[in-house]
Amino acid sequence: LSHIGDVLCASTLPRKLSEAYGLDVRLVDHRSTRQVLQHNPYVAGYRATGFESLSPFARGTGQMIQKLETSFGLSPDPFPRPDLHFSDEEYEFALDIRRTVPRHKPVAIVSTSGITDGRFGGGGDNPWERWTAALAEHFTVLHPIITDIRRIEEVIRLQGRRRGAWRPDRPVAASFALENISCRQFLSLFTIADLYFGPNSGGMHTAAATDTPAVVVLPTHQYPEFPAFPDRNYNRMWRNESFLYPYHTLMVH
Repeated sequence: LSHIGDVLCASTLPRKLSEAYGLDVRLVDHRSTRQVLQHNPYVAGYRATGFESLSPFARGTGQMIQKLETSFGLSPDPFPRPDLHFSDEEYEFALDIRRTVPRHKPVAIVSTSGITDGRFGGGGDNPWERWTAALAEHFTVLHPIITDIRRIEEVIRLQGRRRGAWRPDRPVAASFALENISCRQFLSLFTIADLYFGPNSGGMHTAAATDTPAVVVLPTHQYPEFPAFPDRNYNRMWRNESFLYPYHTLMVH
């Protein structure tokens, strides 16, 4: 598994394999895996070896977590949610952010890009500006962004993507920009959030893990065949995946 969102979709497996079969669960030593499963008491260690996609092993119907649970002979959860564990320091980081923003409004996390979905905007109307302005009437909006070119180069290298596929983020108006925070810091923000608004990506799965209400934006050009929970015939691009949660609100743009 490579992306944060992918690992979140399989994050229940260490716990379930340990509880059901008494296994000593050791994982491939990959950066995304360590980021998501850090502090997980069901992970006994890591192995330095290559990684293989779990998607071909998915069986049955439902969300990816449910399909993977089925393929390992486990009983799927009727309402899946990933496993995340936070340290005291990570909780405190999130609380410090909450203390610095206005207390009279609930907090919304806005993510305006995703590896899977590409970016909106790029000239002409940028709907994220309009959507965030509307959110800001009722929420304090936190917008994590990457402006450090070294981090962008690292993402390009890790994903094997062409140069130019990524560019520095710019904060949307009416938001509090959180520049270059770590992956674990981003995940911990959901412990103080009242809403997540963004694309199908790691943020959506983190919202599910932390019971954070979410509005997920699916662009019609990327999802010409709109996938529905729990099962249907998907676009070929998603033939091995079912990624939606029954308690998320979906917005097609």
